[in-house]
Amino acid sequence: MTDFKKAQGLLHEIKGDSYLFGPDVLPEVGQRVAAAGKKAALIRGTFAGSDDYVEIIRNSLTESGVNLVAEIRGARPNCPREDLFRIAENLRETDADVIVSFGGGSTIDA
Repeated sequence: MTDFKKAQGLLHEIKGDSYLFGPDVLPEVGQRVAAAGKKAALIRGTFAGSDDYVEIIRNSLTESGVNLVAEIRGARPNCPREDLFRIAENLRETDADVIVSFGGGSTIDA
């Protein structure tokens, strides 16, 4: 068994179906989110090239009937406290049913 498969199994054991990762999963995001709610907030990384991936997420949400009510810049490396507070405040201002996180570790951790 490859290390990737081991990690995938461990994440599934801990998170169940709530954690989606791996190659080619972005088009599935909308279906997963739609099962949990109709209004989503997206916390996203802003790394080079991320806009193309975020566009896939946006399209997937739209195609699944999910309204993207907020798009929030994710956390910087090591998730500074200020970023966490900013993200939390931005989320409070939405009426999102579901939070979608896309990016690196700090954005997901936040």
